[in-house]
Amino acid sequence: MTTNNNPLRGSLTRNTPASQQIRRISFDLGNSCNLGGVNNNCNGNKGPLLSHSTTIQLSPSMKKLRLIEISTVIILGLITILVVLHNGPHSHNNNDDNIGNIVELYETDSYFATPAIITDEFFSTNNNNEPPPPTKLYSLQNAITSTQLSNINSQNVHPYQPYEKGTICSCNISTLRKIKMIPCAIISHTIRPSSKLVVYQISYLNENDSLVYDNLPFSRVQRRRHVELLNQYDSMPLEGDIS
Repeated sequence: MTTNNNPLRGSLTRNTPASQQIRRISFDLGNSCNLGGVNNNCNGNKGPLLSHSTTIQLSPSMKKLRLIEISTVIILGLITILVVLHNGPHSHNNNDDNIGNIVELYETDSYFATPAIITDEFFSTNNNNEPPPPTKLYSLQNAITSTQLSNINSQNVHPYQPYEKGTICSCNISTLRKIKMIPCAIISHTIRPSSKLVVYQISYLNENDSLVYDNLPFSRVQRRRHVELLNQYDSMPLEGDIS
């Protein structure tokens, strides 16, 4: 009779009781030194044949879900980087005393001086800490249109001074939400003590060329800088003037 070296079947027969068969199978599974009849040179040390390390195979649906999660994280990271690059690094000023103040917004050659309200102030920062020094920037709300303006250089933001009598302006005379700007002139101004709101008495010509008087808050009056611009142009030397 041929001897079967399989540790699971070598000494098992149909007549072997089930309890002995289970004990024999358990013994052979726990003895890794005689696997399949081959001596593994364990030097008498019997180690467990089964290992705790397992490999988990993900189903196609699980793989797809995992890829979606990874893609979402990457997209959110890219969006954050783009926002930072667009706005630039800012260092907010701890002194927010200017927030809520009324200012005038205009550049050197702007025809109008637009009233605005400061909503935030901060400094642009240089990553390398090299000159030039940080620039003061503002976030503003256009008082006439209520639009938000961001990253406005401080050199274009000027202190607001109530307009004197005779100042030529453009006034929003619309009684609806629409804006209707027409030329007007300042007659006088008052400042309400409680709210510090500047209110102007103005005059303008209506469609019938009749002189009309009205009272308007600062948020509906925009100063024209044509006199300042004329003075500026008059001071510029003419081409070819060597004097």
